[in-house]
Amino acid sequence: MSGLFILLVPILIFLALCFTLSIGISFLSILLETLYFCIKHWHIGLLVSVLLLTFIYIDSWLLSVICILATLFFIGKFGPNYNSLR
Repeated sequence: MSGLFILLVPILIFLALCFTLSIGISFLSILLETLYFCIKHWHIGLLVSVLLLTFIYIDSWLLSVICILATLFFIGKFGPNYNSLR
């Protein structure tokens, strides 16, 4: 059980950092879009808001895929060797 716990702790920390980064990037892009919308005309702000919302969606999806692949690599590289248990 302790081996599983030692394996899961770095994975959970890594996932938390990746999702925090994703939320931070999303918040920053919404903030920049709002400032740009207030400064410029409404049609330019609308175009930028659509582009940034698309970026937020792609960014969150891409970071999730990177988290999953990194976790699978970590488990494959440092996880238990099931062939040696036989």
